[in-house]
Amino acid sequence: WNNLMGDPATPVWTAYPAALDVEYPASISSSANAIPVTVTSGGAPVAGARVAIYMKDVMQANAATDENGHVLFPVSGLQDGELQVTVTGRNLHPHLGGLNVGQLDLAVDYQAQILTDDGSGNSLGNGDGLAGPGETLDLELQLANTGTGGASDVSVVLTTGEPGISIVQGESDFGYLNSGTSAWGDQVLTLALAPSVPAGGEAEVEMDITAGGETFKALLPLTIHGPRAQSGEVIISDGGDGQLDPGESASMRVGLTNDGNLPTGAVSATLTSLSQWVNVLDSAGSYGTIPVGGSASNAGDQFNISATGDCYPGHLATFALDLVYAEGNTCLLY
Repeated sequence: WNNLMGDPATPVWTAYPAALDVEYPASISSSANAIPVTVTSGGAPVAGARVAIYMKDVMQANAATDENGHVLFPVSGLQDGELQVTVTGRNLHPHLGGLNVGQLDLAVDYQAQILTDDGSGNSLGNGDGLAGPGETLDLELQLANTGTGGASDVSVVLTTGEPGISIVQGESDFGYLNSGTSAWGDQVLTLALAPSVPAGGEAEVEMDITAGGETFKALLPLTIHGPRAQSGEVIISDGGDGQLDPGESASMRVGLTNDGNLPTGAVSATLTSLSQWVNVLDSAGSYGTIPVGGSASNAGDQFNISATGDCYPGHLATFALDLVYAEGNTCLLY
């Protein structure tokens, strides 16, 4: 029966399962905001492994490792106790482990930040105190010693693999921190965000915090504020059956939904065909204001397209839609 029908509770391997080496801290403080996990096999990183963390009645999360075998989980509100770590994947021998959560002798965690985008210092932006696409941000950073002992030579280095985010100045020193105290860094950190950075979510900027010769991983909380569109209904108007037939021309309107965290005043769009049998005759379209969670279409400024005579019926044409918001950020949809 298992051979013929399968069993969803039984893992199936198609090769000898690879043994995994999984690295994560043995212990973290309950005030930590991130848990790093690195998965390798035979010294090589394992991409696409599924890592899950779980603490009963507190949290559960899962994510896939990147090309470096790395994943960094954002966490908050941890409680003292054991947090379980599980790693699975195709033809991978499962890893079952855990780490302790509680107060440590040496622990330095993220505490607070002050963000500047008003043109002072190295910053460049609209001055609303929020991170937005296309802005250059100055950040003052505060760290706290949550351990039971003092922390010497405390410093931080920022790193990120997020496309469109550049670290202009990413290092700062904090000196010596007594237990239970916090301090601001001696350097202002600077990040440059490209207009294409997605709005409406958290950017993953990692912090390597060094104290007393040890290094702690943490996340720099950075919410990107702005509109972000998702494509919706596509309507073809050909004066007939509402379908684009071989050799026919038609107008096309594309619905957009703003699932960002700020409204947009207007959107201009450029349509590009990715099909060899469909041409774009009028590639420019425009949209009016779109509130957060709202929708709009380019009904007043539609695209025009045409299908070649040798286009076969049933062909699924794809397009790229390049959006520019009135606020300056950009987005590319397919």
